[in-house]
Amino acid sequence: MMRTQVVWQALREPGLEHVIVDGTDGWRADGSGIAVHDGLPVRFAYKLVTGVGGGVEHCDLTVNDTPLAVPLHGTEDLDISFTPLTNTLPIRRYRLAVGERKELDVVYVDVATTTIQRRWQCYTRLDTRTYRYESQGFSAVLAVDDEDLVEDYPGLWRRNPIRHP
Repeated sequence: MMRTQVVWQALREPGLEHVIVDGTDGWRADGSGIAVHDGLPVRFAYKLVTGVGGGVEHCDLTVNDTPLAVPLHGTEDLDISFTPLTNTLPIRRYRLAVGERKELDVVYVDVATTTIQRRWQCYTRLDTRTYRYESQGFSAVLAVDDEDLVEDYPGLWRRNPIRHP
């Protein structure tokens, strides 16, 4: 992947995210979005950098114009609640074989509440384009494209088709 743009539409509550991803060996992602959560507006923006191995090295996150420090605490796995991009990161990083399962200890950022905590998550590759994602009693089957970017996150997000200039 050299440079691509993705737009995801939230399905549970109104929301939209746009992200530009650059890089082949490591990624630089610049994303922003708006959403309504429990009736309240949420605006967020982030810039994250991954290393050659796909682990997150740095993340700047702003929620409703307030910078939010994201301490990685020795982990390279990060999940930001309002973006499917952070589901793509471990899928690309671990390159699981079909049937393989990977348990992760991640830094989870709940954008709506601005809380940060460690969480257990698990990814299982079901076939060439689908993965089961599990965390805290939640489970979803994610469909990805050829670049492993999430296309469908049932009930939560759907990637909007866009034309690339």
